[in-house]
Amino acid sequence: ARAAARAAAGGRVAEQARWLEAAADAHAQAGMARERFDALEQLAVAMRESRGADEARSRAQALLALADGPGERARALVQVGACGLNEAHFEAAMQVFDEAIAAAEAAGDTHTAQHARYLQALAASHTLGLDEALRRIEPLRPWAEALQDDSLRHSFLADLAIVYDQADRRRRARPLFERTLAYFDARHETSNAAPARALYARSLLMLGDPEGACAQLEIAVRDRRVAAAGDAGHGIELLNLGRVYCELGRYRETLALLGPELERLDTEAGAVVRGAVALVLARVQIHLGQPARALQLLKALRLQAPFHQQAMRAWTEALLAQERPRDRAALLAQALACFDGQADLPFLRLPILFDQLAGEADAQALAALREAVAECEARELPAPQLLGRARLMQVLGACGRADDALTVARNLFADLDRIKPVGCYLPELYAAIRDAALAGGDSVLAGQALDSAVAWIDTVARKHLPPLGREAFVQRNPVNRALLAAVTAR
Repeated sequence: ARAAARAAAGGRVAEQARWLEAAADAHAQAGMARERFDALEQLAVAMRESRGADEARSRAQALLALADGPGERARALVQVGACGLNEAHFEAAMQVFDEAIAAAEAAGDTHTAQHARYLQALAASHTLGLDEALRRIEPLRPWAEALQDDSLRHSFLADLAIVYDQADRRRRARPLFERTLAYFDARHETSNAAPARALYARSLLMLGDPEGACAQLEIAVRDRRVAAAGDAGHGIELLNLGRVYCELGRYRETLALLGPELERLDTEAGAVVRGAVALVLARVQIHLGQPARALQLLKALRLQAPFHQQAMRAWTEALLAQERPRDRAALLAQALACFDGQADLPFLRLPILFDQLAGEADAQALAALREAVAECEARELPAPQLLGRARLMQVLGACGRADDALTVARNLFADLDRIKPVGCYLPELYAAIRDAALAGGDSVLAGQALDSAVAWIDTVARKHLPPLGREAFVQRNPVNRALLAAVTAR
C-alpha cells in the first residue's frame, strides 16, 4: 500500500495500479476484508485513469459485487457511476449516483453522498444544462475545500473551473484553473491536469491572452510526449498549440509542428484531426501571402467533415474572396448555415457573423453588430469581440458616422495593448483603426495604428519566418502590402 502511495505521488498511475492489486491480494489472503475493499476501491480509480473503459468498468462492477452493506455499496456505486461519466453514459450515470446517494445516506456516510452529488453535477451538465450543473456543484465547494484528500479536492476545483468556463464564466474559472494546475503539476498528476489544461488554454485564448494559452499548451505537448514515449502526434494538444502559434504570428513554428501531422494523419481514422490541421495551415498560408497553397489545402478536406469544420472551411474560403464580394457573401452565409440545428460554438459563429455583417452598410447591420458584440460581452469572449468591434467601426464609417467610428477606434486601439484578438489577422485590425482615424481627423491615432501594424509585421518577418518566406509575407499579403505602402507614402 505504501508503494502504491509513492507511485501515486509521483504520477505513476500504472505502477500504482500494480501495487494496489498486490495489496488487495495480500489483504484477501490475510482475511482483512475491509482493507481489501479499500485497496480495490483505490484500484478502481487507478484503472479508470490508466486503462481502457472496459477494464475500468469491469473493476468497478467487481467492486460493487464485493460490497458488504450500504456504506461499501455506496462507495462502489460511485466508482460505477464515474465509469459511466467517463464513457459519456450520462443518463445512466445520473441514476447510479442517485442510488449511491441513497445508500450513503442510509449508512450515515456524508462524504460519499457529497462525492456522488459532485459527480452527478458533472453528469447533469450534459443532461440538464450548465445552469443546473452550477446550481448543484457550487454548494458542494465547502465540502471539497475541507477534504483531507488533496487530489480529490483539486479534482473537484478543476471540474468546477471547467463548468464555469463552459458556462461562459471564464474570469471566475481562471483562478481555479491556476490553483489546480499548480497542484497537479507539482505532483506530476498529468491525467488530472490534461483536461483542465486544455480547457484553460482555450479559455485564455478567448480572454485575449494567447501567450498564456501558448505556455499551457507547450506544457501539454511536453506531457504528452513523456506519456507516449516521445510520440506527441497522437494528441489534440499538438493541433491546439499549432492554432495558438498561428494566432501569435509564429508561422515557422506552426508549419514545423503541423506540417508533419498532415502527412501522418493521411488515413480515414485520422481524417477529422487532419481536417482541423489543414484548416490551421490554410489560414497560415493566407497570412503568408500564399492563397493558392491555402486553396489546395481546403480542397483536400472531406465533404463529410464535422459541421464546425465545414463552417471554418467556408469562412476561410471567404477570406480568399475579398475581391469577389458576391462570392464572399455567399460563402459567409454558407458558413453560418452550418450551425443550424447544431451545438452552438459562439467563439466560431460570432466572428463569422461579424464578417458577414461588415458587408452590409445599413442600420439593420449596425443593430445586429451591436447585438453580437453585446453577446460577446455577456459570454466573456473579449478576444473574439475585438473583431466585432472592428467591423462595427467599419460599418459606422460606411454609414457616414465618422465620429462614432472614431470613438470605437480609440477604444479598440487602447484595448489591443491588453487583449489580443482570435480568429483574425492583427495587422488588419490596425489597418481598420487607421482608416477610421484618418476619416475622423485623428492623425495621431492613425500614425500609432500604422506603427503598431508595421512593427508586428517586421517582428514576425524577422523572428518567425525563414528568409525565403519573408518577401511573399511582406509583398503578397495584401494587408501587409498596403500598410507598408502607407509608410512609404507618409
